[in-house]
Amino acid sequence: MKKKIMTGFIALVLLTGALVAAGAESEKGQGIAFGAGLLNAGGDLGFQGTVTSPWFRKGAALRAGAFMQYMKADDWRPYYGFKAGLVGGSFMATADIRLYGEGGFTFLFPSSHFDDHSFALGGYGHFGFEFFIDRTRTGLAYYIELGSNGIGAKADKLPGKPDYVNGFAAAVGLRYYP
Repeated sequence: MKKKIMTGFIALVLLTGALVAAGAESEKGQGIAFGAGLLNAGGDLGFQGTVTSPWFRKGAALRAGAFMQYMKADDWRPYYGFKAGLVGGSFMATADIRLYGEGGFTFLFPSSHFDDHSFALGGYGHFGFEFFIDRTRTGLAYYIELGSNGIGAKADKLPGKPDYVNGFAAAVGLRYYP
């Protein structure tokens, strides 16, 4: 199962590369972007990295990412996952700020220290705000994302079998538009 997930993730990244090579969009702030940030989902702190495809018709893009979070209830043991989704948004008319919504699938690989399952599949959705530093909409942009995850992951090996990753999620970080 993990091979299928990894193959799908690699295919999505290659698709993103193909879109860039095809020159899908040349307007500033509409091209490929690479992001890194902090993540808090279900009370667990983590880090994430993302790749966003060029924006199609200035209103939609594909985004794929990987994350590593630390289980608060189990001495901060790490667990990993991938996300792949569709983003839709537009720039504000009065500022270099993009407002967007995003939703997609989450592929979770729990730690065997606290969960009996080696894989969980769920979904996510959030609203985001991207603040461009330069008026040319190139270089760095700060982002804030607020939403939730629906996975149903439980730490089966911990007392009380607490949920994790589920519920409210927030992320902050930087995106780079070359």
